[in-house]
Amino acid sequence: MPFVIVASIVIYFCNSESRSFKLNLFYYKHIILLVLPFFLLFVAKFGISVTNYKYYGIYTVSDLSGTNFANCLQLMYSIDDPAEAPRVSVSREKMNVLYSV
Repeated sequence: MPFVIVASIVIYFCNSESRSFKLNLFYYKHIILLVLPFFLLFVAKFGISVTNYKYYGIYTVSDLSGTNFANCLQLMYSIDDPAEAPRVSVSREKMNVLYSV
């Protein structure tokens, strides 16, 4: 999203030959160029969601947000581990606790 906002600002300043807000053809082209990055972002997000729904039955962009897999990961991360290892999300001790339940 930040990229789309910056792209819209750059398009606005690069394409603004006249700062007047007359209702002419240039004004409509200018508005279309400003809205285009947001529209393309929406289309891409919608396409990914539809593809995920078609193949996996879940209408989402990423499996790490709003899915059962995300809930499972959150529960796995919540288990206390006395020996925290750097750069290891779920240690062998945590997995042993999970398997024992």
